[in-house]
Order: sequence, then structure tokens, then C-alpha cells
Amino acid sequence: MSFKPNPMQTLVLFRLLFTGEEPKISDMKQLNPKNRKALADAGLIELEKRGRAQHILLTDKAWAWAQENLDAEISRQARTNEAFEALLLRLKQFLKIKEIPLAGFMAAAQMAAAPNGKSDAQPDQVQMQDPNGDLYERIRKICFALSDGKPNVRIRLKDLRKQIPDVPRDVLDGALLDLQKAGRLVLMHLDDPQERTPEDEAAAIDVLGFKRHILYMEG
Repeated sequence: MSFKPNPMQTLVLFRLLFTGEEPKISDMKQLNPKNRKALADAGLIELEKRGRAQHILLTDKAWAWAQENLDAEISRQARTNEAFEALLLRLKQFLKIKEIPLAGFMAAAQMAAAPNGKSDAQPDQVQMQDPNGDLYERIRKICFALSDGKPNVRIRLKDLRKQIPDVPRDVLDGALLDLQKAGRLVLMHLDDPQERTPEDEAAAIDVLGFKRHILYMEG
């Protein structure tokens, strides 16, 4: 597709997509006639006569464009709350239906953000061994045992350390950081201070001055 919506057009497309609105032309103040015509000419919107008013509708082409351009720049000159609020509502519904915790969703997104989903240095290519076998594989198996076999489930580092007491702390910490670098897990802070116990604090890994108390292991 050669046509590239400008930031204001992009904002309007996302607003229509996330809210499901099919507004009257007169109600869409953010879209001036020039921008509206350009979107229509590109096949991203169409106008439908309803009574005495014309309504703006998204096309299948607009949905296909949005799928590939969720990171497109949107206007900072106009209100974005309609689109943002609608997106959050749909995200909430999706996470509830799929029974995915928000933190797990964010962890998976961080993993996916790595090039090709993983870094160049894959854990299975690293020859780090402990007396009981490959340390990376041990960590993975323990994490899945703690999560009932499910990926992207919150695991406290204090619980992981209890399951692997024979590995020196600095070796285990290094392996966890390697796995995070490789996009195999994400270390995160336990935000709620009421959830953090002295054991959580003692088991935490310091990453650039920030404590990480929990991890999410990818599938």
C-alpha cells in the first residue's frame, strides 16, 4: 500500500477501529474534508448515506492496514482519549476471556520485542553446565513445574531459588540474566509492597539499580 496516513488520519482510523463508531461526518471534527477525501480515495474509509447524514465507516482494507501499523505515529495535537479508553476496554475483555494476567501479557510483549523473538545468543548454545546437567534447562523445567506447565505465569524468585539450592547465587543470577537477554524469560519488579516479603527482597536480582522479584518464562 503506497498511501501512508498522516498522524491525524492515523488517530481517526484507530479511534474508529477501537471504538466501533460509525460517526456522522459532522461529528468527526478531527477529520477535515481534505484528510477525509484522502482516506476515502485510499480505500480505508467509505461514506454511507443514512437518512439525511453521511456516516464514516472503516473498510476491510483499513483493518488490514491497522494490523500492520499499530505502531504508526498518531497526532499529538488532538484528543486521543476516546481511542485509548476503547483499546483498554477491549484489552481488558480479551485478557479476561483468555485468563491472561496483565503482567503476563506485558512480559510476553517484552519477549516478542526482541529481534526475531530471541537474541543472537540462544541459551541452548551456551555451554554452561552444573553437576546435574544443563542449568538453563533445569531453570526452565523448574519454572514450568511451579507454573503447572503454563508459560507467562508469575514465578517468585524466592520459590525458584528454593528448588535449585545447589547452584551458587551468582551463577544462577547470571543464568537468569542470560535467559532474559535471549528473550526466554522476563525479570520484573513486584510492584505491590504488601505482596513483597523479606524473602522476596532477599531473593531479588538487582538490575541497573532496580530489584526484580519475579519472572515470567516463555513457552
